[in-house]
Amino acid sequence: VDIICVNNIANSSISKAGDITYDGQFTGQTSRTVAAKLADIISVKDFGATGDGTTDDTSAFQACATHATTLSKGLNRPVGVYVPSGTYRINQQIVFDVAPQNETVRGIVLFGDGRESSRLVATSGNTTGLIKFTGNGNTEIWSISDLSFLSPLSANDGTNNGTAIYVESTVTEGDPGFGSHRYRSVSVERVTIGAFATTVLGNNDGSVGRWFRGIDVRNKWFPIFKDVLFFGAGTNPVANINAGIFCRYCYSPEIINCYFEGYMQNGAWLDCITQEDFRFESCFFVNQDNGIYITRPSTYDNILYEPGGSITNSHMACRVNNVYIERHRQVNIIGNYMYMPTTTTGLPSCIRLHRTADILIANNQFLEPGFYTNDSNATCGVRMSGAAQGILINGCHFNHGGISVYVDSGTNGGNFGDNTVLLTNCSSKGQSIWGGPTKRIVDNTGIVSCNGWWDPNEGATNYTLDFFYGGT
Repeated sequence: VDIICVNNIANSSISKAGDITYDGQFTGQTSRTVAAKLADIISVKDFGATGDGTTDDTSAFQACATHATTLSKGLNRPVGVYVPSGTYRINQQIVFDVAPQNETVRGIVLFGDGRESSRLVATSGNTTGLIKFTGNGNTEIWSISDLSFLSPLSANDGTNNGTAIYVESTVTEGDPGFGSHRYRSVSVERVTIGAFATTVLGNNDGSVGRWFRGIDVRNKWFPIFKDVLFFGAGTNPVANINAGIFCRYCYSPEIINCYFEGYMQNGAWLDCITQEDFRFESCFFVNQDNGIYITRPSTYDNILYEPGGSITNSHMACRVNNVYIERHRQVNIIGNYMYMPTTTTGLPSCIRLHRTADILIANNQFLEPGFYTNDSNATCGVRMSGAAQGILINGCHFNHGGISVYVDSGTNGGNFGDNTVLLTNCSSKGQSIWGGPTKRIVDNTGIVSCNGWWDPNEGATNYTLDFFYGGT
């Protein structure tokens, strides 16, 4: 790089980077000021951050955030903020605020040198989290990549460090500007959210994390989370560890190749996804109470608003429910392998459906161990309650103790149409290999039809064996 040198700068008129010309070394490059060149990407070290693992870098980060958002508003485009390799101690949430929005594409692209190298670590007294992105519109672009967000609290600490990454918008569903845009509003990729450790192995090796929520996103358009690792608490109970990912009123969130390990109430919680669908693909869930938790309030009891969703090719081994879905329709749950929940009371389930319609459950493996005490105390492959309309279970293999398919008493079609559950071409591997007796179907309402079941000990059969029908 060719740089103009200025001798005796104290006696010259040059006092700022804007007064110095930057000349590139490649054919076709034009000259511009050093200030313009430096504005391409802002580094937190430009504002005094050290990344030495000891110094409190909060003020430096906030000064950088304030400058970057001011620049973004002036340029009406996202601005890159670079976090070089290092360990940065943060004692309170860093706020990036691009309000007031004017429907241009403002925002921040926050990135590091890799999650193993660029690490933001909360101080032990930090209860507010690490990063907050906010604005009063819904066209902002927020991107985070190649960073770690870490908690220093011990594995079994009863507190937490708040929410590692929080993204909000004051624009909510129904407001002008909420809806379809040309870009994803949120992108989080190649990020780790867990615990701080100075070594790869040890008592606090990153396999635990004391965050209330890892990522919390509100009212955003088409967010994506890809190759994100979440590590929960070291022990149960998990009252202070709510979720790895939480999305509320987000349009069509995608969660791809993400890893959720450790005790949390929920791995990924999608609340009020009322506009269109969601997608989970090739994810890993273990030890959460609920792996995937999809909810709506009771005001939606007889309303199935917008449809859509898919859960595919994922590994699940949770405590209460691997998948919980309520008040939703047209969801495909395909090609997953699910271990029986580890809770030993009640009716823990691999797939729990409450007031749902038009659900396809196909080509899933429901695996060991499971248990069966009685029809009210057993693990379930698929459990339905409230309302069930158009539920198709096809080509699934139930290799576990407990009950393969369970329908609660009082389950009906609600306002969604006829209440029907159809099983086709399913199989099991013997009745007592895992956890004692196995029942294939417990139908307390009388809405299940079964067309073919294969057991190697019995050959092909219909639902006459181990079928309990409690309807009228």
